[in-house]
Amino acid sequence: MTELLGLPLAEAVRRLEAAGEQVVCVEVSSRKGSTGTDARVIRAERVAGKTVLRYARFQTETKE
Repeated sequence: MTELLGLPLAEAVRRLEAAGEQVVCVEVSSRKGSTGTDARVIRAERVAGKTVLRYARFQTETKE
């Protein structure tokens, strides 16, 4: 499932659902939090017949 790492969350979900997988998404964040809006997959694993995607929000655009 390493091919999903770093993908935008929506793209990873789309690929898995197209393959007939059941998907569960779990957001992960630091205590400090992030102001970013770009949700990216940081971990993917199979649990009880489902694919669990853990994702974090990143700031991928610079502020001017």
